[in-house]
Amino acid sequence: MSKKTWTTILIVLLVVAAAVGIYFLTRPAAKPEEPAVTAAPATEVPVTEAPATEVPVTEAPATEAPATEAPATEAPAAKTKVTIWHTFTEGQEAYLKKAADDFNALQEGIQVEVLSQPYSGFTNTVYSAVVEGIGPDI
Repeated sequence: MSKKTWTTILIVLLVVAAAVGIYFLTRPAAKPEEPAVTAAPATEVPVTEAPATEVPVTEAPATEAPATEAPATEAPAAKTKVTIWHTFTEGQEAYLKKAADDFNALQEGIQVEVLSQPYSGFTNTVYSAVVEGIGPDI
């Protein structure tokens, strides 16, 4: 196989690995199982009678039930943006964009963006962008 084919395979594997990593990093943590509650044996409480005394009955003032507040809703978290630069051909690019669109449809907090770059000088472009802090994530 040609060097370009191996490079393409390697990049696709990296994209899949990154997507799997993002999935596992962003899924909610599993809740631990609650232990089964067993009933404690019933114990008898001795009953003693108090002497009868008359207590005047007074009516308690009517109180209003406290107003219930609506639960506070959390502000939606900003989406994490993952940028992928590639030099794939049109067919490969279409597949990669479809995979990214499918992933974006399933995830609420992550946005994958696929950007095509010119093949000539791609490595230098990536190096320069990373040094400047504006490079791609993948």
